[in-house]
Amino acid sequence: MATAEPARDDARIRATREVAVALAAVLALHAALALWLIREGRARVEPREIPRTIVARLLSTPTSPALTAPPRTAVPTPAHTPPQPREIPDTSKKIAAPPQAAQRPSTLTRHEEAVAPTLSSPPLAGTPTTVAPVAAQPTPTPAAPPQTMRAPKPVSHVDCNIAQPDYPDAAQRRGEAGTAIVRFVVDVDGRIESAQIVRSSGYARLDNAALDALRNGTCRPSLDSGVPVRVVFEQPFVFGLVN
Repeated sequence: MATAEPARDDARIRATREVAVALAAVLALHAALALWLIREGRARVEPREIPRTIVARLLSTPTSPALTAPPRTAVPTPAHTPPQPREIPDTSKKIAAPPQAAQRPSTLTRHEEAVAPTLSSPPLAGTPTTVAPVAAQPTPTPAAPPQTMRAPKPVSHVDCNIAQPDYPDAAQRRGEAGTAIVRFVVDVDGRIESAQIVRSSGYARLDNAALDALRNGTCRPSLDSGVPVRVVFEQPFVFGLVN
């Protein structure tokens, strides 16, 4: 037991010495760093500039004779004069008319004579003047309103050249037959305006064939008392199978 206690004391003393040495080394490093910073700061301080002395001298400005005020002169006060009576003009006397200027001989050229009437003075009062009569402007005639197209006149006969319609092959193979009635309108020039089916044959192929044949036809104008008129007519087209 006696030998263990001195060993512990020696260990504590050694630890205390190591800590003291470490602290001393740290303090020495801090002191060296602080000294180095102080030296660097002094080296970077720029020298102060010597203040310069400026000497100014005031110059006297000469007085301009134009700026000097002129001497004041005394203005004499006019003496008081009594008012004089005003003269009243005599209006009983007639004012004589100014003499007319003597007429100068005319020396105008042909061109000046043509321009002279426009530059002459206006006629005097009491002088008769001649005014050229103004031609009356014709009154515009209002445009006639557009005439409405009259309805076509139904007729029982038209002079048209219409070919027999083609019998479609598909309709023949399927045995389609019937009569299609087409109503068409012919204008005053003999042209076919419109065409429509009023009674179907029962098959669209046959109805279209009838319309195509009618549209490819030609007609002559129909006359009513010698005047061409629009007419409407119904044309039947028969499609039948031949055994």
